[in-house]
Amino acid sequence: MDGNELFGQADLEAHTQFALFLFHGLPSSAQCEETNRITLAYFLISSLDLLRTLPFIDKTQIIDWVYAHQVLPSSRSDASDCFNGFRGSLFSGAIFSPLGASALRYDGGHLASTYSALAILSILGDNFSRVQKHSLLMSMRKLQQHDGSFTSTHMGSETDLRYIYCAVAISVILKDWNGIDKGNAIRYVMSCQSYDNGFGLSPGLESHGGATYCAIASLFMLGCIYMDPLSKEASSTLFDVKGVIKWCVQRQTKSGGYQGRSNKDPDACYAFWVAGSLHLLGAGHLCNVNALENFLGKCADKHGGFSKWPGETPDILHAYYGICGLSLLGKPQLKCLCCKLGISTEAAEKLELLSQV
Repeated sequence: MDGNELFGQADLEAHTQFALFLFHGLPSSAQCEETNRITLAYFLISSLDLLRTLPFIDKTQIIDWVYAHQVLPSSRSDASDCFNGFRGSLFSGAIFSPLGASALRYDGGHLASTYSALAILSILGDNFSRVQKHSLLMSMRKLQQHDGSFTSTHMGSETDLRYIYCAVAISVILKDWNGIDKGNAIRYVMSCQSYDNGFGLSPGLESHGGATYCAIASLFMLGCIYMDPLSKEASSTLFDVKGVIKWCVQRQTKSGGYQGRSNKDPDACYAFWVAGSLHLLGAGHLCNVNALENFLGKCADKHGGFSKWPGETPDILHAYYGICGLSLLGKPQLKCLCCKLGISTEAAEKLELLSQV
């Protein structure tokens, strides 16, 4: 499929049908992702939102399903230190309840799953009345390490910029920073910047498109990046903004697609991770739009969805970030994307209205 043919009504309907088909039932190949079910739901629901087709799903039923993943405070001694966020799925045996369920042994919330759950609730216009905000944020603070990073669960995990981003986004969505030491988090983010101005997932690691997005979006939400209202240019006292922009611009390859790291093949998902970073830094105009459209067109399947590379089978993650890429290209058929939160601008604006009620 050529880029020029990608954005007709029939093609957008195919992307909608792809998302709806997977929303109503995942293939057997997705069984290994059972623990990430709520994140897969976020990809599909946000896709439908950007495609302006949310009315095709039952919002009330989905909201109840999301809340069933909430980990409620527990009096059990073996669950007293758990993270009271949201589970990735109900695989652990938690009883289904539209309010949530108390933690079981070796059970608790996950930072990425909590971000996904709150993003879904934001998209669907929920008022967060059932979110156990205080226990969520107080237990999230326990996940922050001495160096400012976060683990994803109370039982420990790897620590990197992904979980800093999740913690920051959760704080923004809930409009409460009591769950994070902001200064320590900022220091950790900056310790991940590499010699070439990009950011690695952890200190000392190679610059990576996804890590750079997590760093830039986090710093943006933490108030460390300033946007001039007239010139629309970004500035920061912490890092060389132009240097990061240059690193991102250099990730666009001759094929038109973006690569995640130097000397790697382009990948459809970086139409969000890298191009989104450029937009946050006020440099979205430096993207070669026609070339990126053409690359995404080659990654699009005629039956809907996007694959990682041209000619491959589409999957949920790349289907979602391919649609995000189209939104960033300014396609009028799609809703605008709020780059910092990974949801539509319309959903993000509802959050602002919610805080005024």
